[in-house]
Amino acid sequence: MMKNVGNLIADNIEKVTLPILALLCLIFLFTGVLVSPNKVEYKNKNYNPTEIDPEVLKEARIVEDVLTQKPKSSKDYNSVLQVFLDTMNAPVKIDSKLGGPIIPPPKNPGKEVDGRQYALPSGPVIEDPKIERMRAVAYFPKENTADDLYSMNLGFEHNDVDLVTVEAKLELASLYEAFEEAFNGMSVKPQWRDPDLAEPIFAAVHLQRSEKLEDGSWAEPVDIPRLKIDPRSDMMEIIENVEDLPRGGMKVRLLHFSSLEIMSEVVQPLSYQIASADQFWYPPSFHSRFIKVVEKQSAKIRRAEMQRIREEREREREENRSKQKDGRKRTDTQRETYVTDDTIDELPTRMRPVKDNRRDEELEEKRRRREQEMETPGDIAEEFEGVLVENIEDLRSYPEPLLFWAIDDTVESGKTYRYQIRLGVFNPVAGTAMIKPEYQQYKNQVIIWSNTLETDEIEIPKKMYFFAKDIKDVTKTVKVEVCRYAMGYWHSKEYPIQVGEEIGRIDDIEQPQKPQNEDAEGFVSNEFSFDIAETTLPEQVDFSTGAVMVDAVIVDDWAGISNLRSRHYYKMLYTYDGSLIESMPIKQIYWPDDMRIQYRNIQNSVKKTRRPLRPPGSSYMEQSVYGGGL
Repeated sequence: MMKNVGNLIADNIEKVTLPILALLCLIFLFTGVLVSPNKVEYKNKNYNPTEIDPEVLKEARIVEDVLTQKPKSSKDYNSVLQVFLDTMNAPVKIDSKLGGPIIPPPKNPGKEVDGRQYALPSGPVIEDPKIERMRAVAYFPKENTADDLYSMNLGFEHNDVDLVTVEAKLELASLYEAFEEAFNGMSVKPQWRDPDLAEPIFAAVHLQRSEKLEDGSWAEPVDIPRLKIDPRSDMMEIIENVEDLPRGGMKVRLLHFSSLEIMSEVVQPLSYQIASADQFWYPPSFHSRFIKVVEKQSAKIRRAEMQRIREEREREREENRSKQKDGRKRTDTQRETYVTDDTIDELPTRMRPVKDNRRDEELEEKRRRREQEMETPGDIAEEFEGVLVENIEDLRSYPEPLLFWAIDDTVESGKTYRYQIRLGVFNPVAGTAMIKPEYQQYKNQVIIWSNTLETDEIEIPKKMYFFAKDIKDVTKTVKVEVCRYAMGYWHSKEYPIQVGEEIGRIDDIEQPQKPQNEDAEGFVSNEFSFDIAETTLPEQVDFSTGAVMVDAVIVDDWAGISNLRSRHYYKMLYTYDGSLIESMPIKQIYWPDDMRIQYRNIQNSVKKTRRPLRPPGSSYMEQSVYGGGL
């Protein structure tokens, strides 16, 4: 029996399990696929896989309908400029510190100000133009910023620069009197008087330059822009017509230029910061005095050095005499010596006649008084600080003429220029109806100009010269010395040049030793030697002239004025472009006088001691200490 039951189950097990498995698969299909427990959240709703696609397709059709629609016109832009200007002119002014309105009293309470008209003041009066050039190493900020041009946070580069500064003086008293009379004086109706309009605001210093041509005539003057390093050069652009002003017109421009900082930059622009230890930028009236002081200090140091050398030689001679064993004796009375006050110090001590000590004391006292009265670089710097607009408390009451200047950093070496300078103040009623009929032609004139002053001509020296010094007759090899100005100093190099060879090339230069303390005056001191001092001189100098020697020819001529004498010498022929041939006498005795003077001056400059550069970022007074006691 049991055996039959087992056979029955074995024979029918497949028929029973197959339906069960099919049923389980259908259950899993329904619950796991058709009705999935996995939900997707979309726009705060849960969707299963079968429902999400229709919903996304619905949203896509809505977006497609919006994209195919024609664009709708946007709202027109409404300028708020007039609202801003009305806010500026509103009598109610908000004090942000107090958090509430402060209503200032009207200038002329109860009086009508509409329809007011003014006469324009006369232009400023300027006088005493001066011009001066300087050549030195200057710092160039790698990026300009209006906050602080010489901030120590900025990077710096240093290079040679030629600067021409033109200065003049402004009669402040007459300027303020003219504006007071025009806008706030007795000739103005009481209800029209306006002390704000009577305050002149500097607009620009206009500098023009003319170049001297080869035929001796002068080219038409051109406007000189502000310095390349000026971060506000765009703002300082001279605009003379109201219609050309940017948005905001005269009111915004007057607002910008009325600050003391901007007024100072208009009439007394900041110059390059000079890195050369023996140079310093000042306007011409101060710079000429500074150069004299430096020359006197340099001469004093040279005299002290010569005196030290003489004393050392004298001690050596005395020591040598004391070692002599010849036994000969000589007295001062056995030798008659004729000396003067100028040569007495050069004689050995035992050969000097007895001096009048009282006379020596008087001379020494006079010398001490002269040194005490001698102007120092510190005195000049302190006086210069006193004439700066930013340090003048009240321009209206300033008793002296105001010193102002403009600087040109676009000059080219080897050219001659002359300049014209004038100063302008803003016309405060430009572009308004507040001008009297007789002045209507000036209605749109933004600036009231001063008289124009013209300077003397000034020559910018070349930065490269070469001199034919000698010649080998057989090979026609000319010894040429090339002199090049680079990094604040003159450098020279000699080259043997033959026909067809270019004169000069890029060459290494000898690096001098770092200067030590030269004297007790602090003229040179390593105490202030910064890393920048290591880069005072370049490792290489470009002595290339661009000239090619063509030939060396013999010349026979006559020289002299009253006593003529024949000369037989060589001239070196050379060319820059291959078409124009130029010539130069060989040997110094045949050079023209101006050429000999130029060579002598350059040689004196080549021998100058190389000094470390001043550090950037220091003020006028601080720079007088760093790197050279100047």
